[in-house]
Amino acid sequence: MPLGRGNLFWARRGSLVLLVQSTVDPTVTEWDGFLTAASETMAENGGRCRVLVFTAGGKPDAEQRARSLESGWRDNKASPVVVVTSDTLARGVITVFSWFGLNIRAFTEAQLQQAYDRLQLTPLERRWLSVERRILEERLKL
Repeated sequence: MPLGRGNLFWARRGSLVLLVQSTVDPTVTEWDGFLTAASETMAENGGRCRVLVFTAGGKPDAEQRARSLESGWRDNKASPVVVVTSDTLARGVITVFSWFGLNIRAFTEAQLQQAYDRLQLTPLERRWLSVERRILEERLKL
């Protein structure tokens, strides 16, 4: 079931979290809701959580990035984050996250299969992501 509101929505399946974000930066409440879902996923899966983000440009601010790193993501190689975006500023935020030990990498839409490979997605997870992404994007009206 999709969760979230406003500028971002997410869904979970096993150790996988899908986040779809608009062009607008998330509010504190929106970002904290996503972090809670990701932390719960990590706890339920022995410290492992794979995150796939599709963003049209929305990105966390400095305080939100700091809270992300404090919630179990720093130097956690078992929890890769992949962000699919063409937005230059969002890609810059991804670079900053990587400097602080987050296992994160940016891809373009044309590199989607490489992004899926980085997360070690099964064929079933890939199908689920495809369907769930469309549902979340509809909720955002992208």
